[in-house]
Amino acid sequence: KLIDIDGNIQNTSDQTPASGWTFDVDGSPSNPAATQTGSDGYTPSVEVENGTYSVTEITNQGYNLISASCSGASNNGSLSGNSITGIQLGSDQIVSCKFINSPKPATLIVNKVIKNDNGGTKVASNFSYQINGATAVPFESDGSNTQTVATGTYTIAEVQANQNGYITS
Repeated sequence: KLIDIDGNIQNTSDQTPASGWTFDVDGSPSNPAATQTGSDGYTPSVEVENGTYSVTEITNQGYNLISASCSGASNNGSLSGNSITGIQLGSDQIVSCKFINSPKPATLIVNKVIKNDNGGTKVASNFSYQINGATAVPFESDGSNTQTVATGTYTIAEVQANQNGYITS
């Protein structure tokens, strides 16, 4: 079980093992109990008889499954939803399955309001802000802006672009 932070399975430098994820091996003639991954991202081995099986990941909230595959079987099956189905095992085969998830994107909402000395407020369009020092992002006419971003920590800074008569407080 791996978590891929950027959602790009080609970039393996940000993939880390994940503990506490549940996997269920289901099939015929054996049907072992579901198991959870340890801190190394592996479940304990389960013994099954020759037959056809599926491996299902119980996906944790906040994550999307982006890749799953098995190796070592007569037929390694195919991905269907959050399961690999149609895994066909013969005698003495050892099968390994790898499931990779990435965090679901987050929604970042930034609002800009202007307060005057008398306690009044107004919506602030014509202003902009930066996320982590990147290109300035303008506020909409209602003084807000919504973006989809990867899960993480961000620094939001107002861009001080020729807004005469205004000060930041």
